Amino acid sequence: MIRPLVVAAAALLPALAGAQEWGFRYGGSARMEYTDNYQLRPIDEFGATTLTVSPFVTGYRRTETSQINLLAGVGYNYVLASEGDNTDYWSGRLNLNGSTVVERSNYGFNVGVSRDQTIRTEAVQTGIVFGTPSTRTAITAGANYGYRLTERWSAGANASVYSNTFSSTQGTNVGNTGLRDNDGYGFGGNLGYAWSDRTQLTLAANYSHFKSDITESDSISTTLAVTHQYSDRLTVSGYGGYFWSSIESTQNFVVCPTAPIFCQLGFVAFVPVTLGTERDGTGTLFGGSVNYRITERTTFNFNASQNLTPSGTGTITKATGMTAGLSHSFSERMRGGLSASWTRSTIPGFETTVDQRSTLYSYGANLSYDLA
Repeated sequence: MIRPLVVAAAALLPALAGAQEWGFRYGGSARMEYTDNYQLRPIDEFGATTLTVSPFVTGYRRTETSQINLLAGVGYNYVLASEGDNTDYWSGRLNLNGSTVVERSNYGFNVGVSRDQTIRTEAVQTGIVFGTPSTRTAITAGANYGYRLTERWSAGANASVYSNTFSSTQGTNVGNTGLRDNDGYGFGGNLGYAWSDRTQLTLAANYSHFKSDITESDSISTTLAVTHQYSDRLTVSGYGGYFWSSIESTQNFVVCPTAPIFCQLGFVAFVPVTLGTERDGTGTLFGGSVNYRITERTTFNFNASQNLTPSGTGTITKATGMTAGLSHSFSERMRGGLSASWTRSTIPGFETTVDQRSTLYSYGANLSYDLA
């Protein structure tokens, strides 16, 4: 029995080797930027110049039915501030993900570790701006499964875990930053239906758990999404749903729904929370996108969403955001664009006054040219 198996395996190895594709590439980037209000302060503004060097390496393995990708990168950010101590910091990212297809089933996974600065990331995610520079170390992992029931029907399931740890860029205690270490997990399922070649319907339900040293919360959400491709140039998608949330305090505390300095100066009111109290919140969730290729060189896109998301404040937040962008290729090497975004963040169950909202908006233009 052993000898025929060895012969069969030896005959199969060249075929497997031929079906696999391995590859990698490496590179890096250098960046210099100046910001006139580096920490987005309401008063005592100061500018800063940031010099960043970021090398990276990527690798992959692919077959006809599966793929695995690895990305590793590190960056050193040297900050030259006109006031206060320089807040140099390291950033980095390590991510491993893969997927495979077996007949009607498909599987996927991802594991990642990243280190970044909250001024750059927390504001984009939740609209909450922290005036004190801090670094965040995030660990994430997730898995998903999908199964094609019929030609039109499909079903899937997903699960994820995460952990966020904050530290001061100066290496001191982060108690004055208003940031709270947190972790959580979630899982859910979805059911999809292909109405036609151009229209797809998806019904999804998800449960999530969030925990920090000041609160512990649970939330359930359901959404119905529709995606329709009107033409080769225009694609429209949208979803709507509802959520139920419960936030329970684990100690007496006050939360500043925006940058702590705003509350300390009296511009925004603190939100008091008493030990053992529980606040239930409900509300709508929605989202949508429009992608339109105006010409062969010009594209317009618009996105809007309202979702529950973890926040560095130590509680979950309801973030509502809109972004719009217009991009144009002037030539094969030159491209440009315009962009605008708006994000508002509130705490479910504590949305009693306008003072407890945090709003961030931005707009800009860019122009790029490929030297080679």
